[in-house]
Amino acid sequence: MNEIKVCKKCGEKKPISAFGFLQARKDGTRGRRAECNFCLAIRSAAWRREYPERHISSKRNSRAKHREKRCAEKREWHRKNRFLAALIQSRAVAKRLGYTPCVSAERQIELLFTGKCHVCGVPESECNSRLAMDHDHVTGAFRGWLCSHCNTAAGLLRDSPEIVMSLALYLEHHAAVAAVK
Repeated sequence: MNEIKVCKKCGEKKPISAFGFLQARKDGTRGRRAECNFCLAIRSAAWRREYPERHISSKRNSRAKHREKRCAEKREWHRKNRFLAALIQSRAVAKRLGYTPCVSAERQIELLFTGKCHVCGVPESECNSRLAMDHDHVTGAFRGWLCSHCNTAAGLLRDSPEIVMSLALYLEHHAAVAAVK
């Protein structure tokens, strides 16, 4: 069923798929535009160049009108695709900061999610923000889910076990000194 239609603007014969749909009529049927998508694009571009203020205003009004719907759709997608969204965000941040991005699969990070920080054990519901995906910045291997405090501490301590041990000894020593006084 290769229907052919003639464009009213350029006069060329084109397949029906080269013509966009019109808005639905009151009876629910939809027709095709009289001009092909290519001619429509040229006309639209010319209008945008001729009336830039009206174009920007129209775009702004449309965004404001549909903002709540877009935000709700985005929230729903993030709720349904939580681990994929976390992986995408983690990779983007790593790339921006010059680290090796996480190489783990979505399923792997989902299986390791317990709802608690893997270091301090605080449940996500008690944290100020969602748990962060922690990964090795050199190899890209996923290590676990951390609360914002533990994730920040690991970063500030340069992911160095030696520094962490030194800090632990330092805190134990000063806690013992304080207990004696």
